[in-house]
Amino acid sequence: MSTVAYVLTNLVNQSGDDLWKIAVSVVIGGSALIVQYMVDFEQRLATVETGHRERNRELAVQFNQLSEAAGLLSELDQAGMSTSDARRLIKSLNRVGQQGP
Repeated sequence: MSTVAYVLTNLVNQSGDDLWKIAVSVVIGGSALIVQYMVDFEQRLATVETGHRERNRELAVQFNQLSEAAGLLSELDQAGMSTSDARRLIKSLNRVGQQGP
């Protein structure tokens, strides 16, 4: 990119100082590099934001499941059933589910 900028400055300023031409080409090349970096950064930021949104959705689903479980345990507690009985029942159901239908 700097080479293209140098050639352009040579075409635009035929009678100028060579140092000035090099400085302008460096500024143009540096500007192009900064713009390219900003575009790449924006793409990476979009990827991170997408991942963050997906993770938030997953956490919301898990939170809702935990909230439902906490509500059920609260109902069991209000009905007079101990949480240890509920845990035993859940573990038994898990074992039955692992053995098949």
